[in-house]
Amino acid sequence: MIKLAGLRYVGKIGDFVYYYRNDIFITRPYYKPAQPVTPARLARWEKFRNGVLAWQALSPVQKGTWNKLGDMFNYEGFNRFMSKFLKS
Repeated sequence: MIKLAGLRYVGKIGDFVYYYRNDIFITRPYYKPAQPVTPARLARWEKFRNGVLAWQALSPVQKGTWNKLGDMFNYEGFNRFMSKFLKS
């Protein structure tokens, strides 16, 4: 993060990443992720995206039902829904 006239910047500029952790300014080199984006990974991301959209399309009553099911397993309803959706 760069402070300019009292402003904070968090992000990547060039080959460096700037951020704050516990109010401490940190600068580190940017490292390209070691794991490449594969078709299988893209498919998994797409399935997760579709699960979120499906959750958002549920009625409040349906979400309430999932929340009750989630309580039985000590989950939030969304997490329980996504678990079932991703396993289907």
